[in-house]
Amino acid sequence: MAEKSSPLILKIIEVIFLPLVIAVVGWKLQATLADNSVKLSYVQLAVEVLREPAGDTNRPLRSWAVEVFRKNSEIPVSSELAEELRDGRISLAANAQGSGVAVGALAPTGTASGDLK
Repeated sequence: MAEKSSPLILKIIEVIFLPLVIAVVGWKLQATLADNSVKLSYVQLAVEVLREPAGDTNRPLRSWAVEVFRKNSEIPVSSELAEELRDGRISLAANAQGSGVAVGALAPTGTASGDLK
């Protein structure tokens, strides 16, 4: 009897549990992709804020942008760099096409990133 019930148990697992596992894995993957998309949008917004000149009126916004940038960065942003970005002593420069962040895009305020030597 046990030998005859084994194929039945395997069939039940195949019919019920396999689609359930596939659905749960697909849902988890979709949720992760959606979360990463939202994080990317916030980082892009933060970069845009940090490209603008610093001033008294946008200091709270720059603080928010730095925190978003720090929270979502794969490479840790030092406290010193975060403070310089927040204060506007360093800003983010746009790449040649005007979108995204170029390599070596940190530049002291008032200089183009290409002027650094």
